[in-house]
Amino acid sequence: MIERDNRDAARAVAFTLLSLEQYSEAESYLRELLVRQPTDGPLNRALARIHVARGEETDARTDYQRAIYGEWPQPASVERLATRFELIDYLRRLGAHDEVLAELIRIKAEIPATDTPTIRRVADLLWDQDAPALAIQTLQAAATASPADTQLLAQLADLQLRQRQIADAAATLRRAAAIEPAHAEIGERLRVVDRILALDPTLPGLRLGTRTRRARLVLQAVLAEVHECVGNAPATEARSSLEDAAKRVRERAPASAEQAEHDLETADALWKLFATCHEKTVEAQALTRVLEHVGSDAGPT
Repeated sequence: MIERDNRDAARAVAFTLLSLEQYSEAESYLRELLVRQPTDGPLNRALARIHVARGEETDARTDYQRAIYGEWPQPASVERLATRFELIDYLRRLGAHDEVLAELIRIKAEIPATDTPTIRRVADLLWDQDAPALAIQTLQAAATASPADTQLLAQLADLQLRQRQIADAAATLRRAAAIEPAHAEIGERLRVVDRILALDPTLPGLRLGTRTRRARLVLQAVLAEVHECVGNAPATEARSSLEDAAKRVRERAPASAEQAEHDLETADALWKLFATCHEKTVEAQALTRVLEHVGSDAGPT
């Protein structure tokens, strides 16, 4: 055992023992050091890690919080933030949804709006915790503070698109494209979103006639994209579906909500048969987005 008065040496031994998973010996050193330095951030975090390894959930939570609000070598904010994310990762493994959200909200309140890497990470975690509105709000606030950050704008557009805020996603991508006109990925994503705006029959505010026409256009677009993707030699099991869809397009049945719903269901079933085609072109990506909600939506009404 080293001299107890040699604090630096005792700390080094404690952290080495922890790295070697010698938890009892490491804890002995840590607790003696914490008697004299109870607010030491690194020591409390090390003790929290021992509790995590042992499955001592309450003690782990307590010591992580002591570490976060403890004293750290400069720059303290970096280590505090890293420790909070470490706690969040632990709480996620425990399935502690409400506690994760609370920690993310604390981070959101504490970090500057210009710290876009951290903000983007927080937004992703908020999305994963089923808080999409808060994730989008977080990115929107950051985009106001850092209007030229195209990575931030692209992430915001992606979340807006996943939330079916199609027009908002298009507007966000146009902002990004104006900043980086030569950015190929942003340009392609904008073309996809514009095509969704032109095709999607489930967008709010459309009249019934427009919805039914769009449903038929979606079916026609699926047929065209499938033929472009696989040519004239589709797999045997898909031929009857292709023939049925083509026949439906040729029939030109009177427009109605029921016909439109049937068109979308036919398009969706056919598109699912050709999963390898879904990402090949702008049109294919747009169709995938349009059709991914057909199973959960009632269709045009």
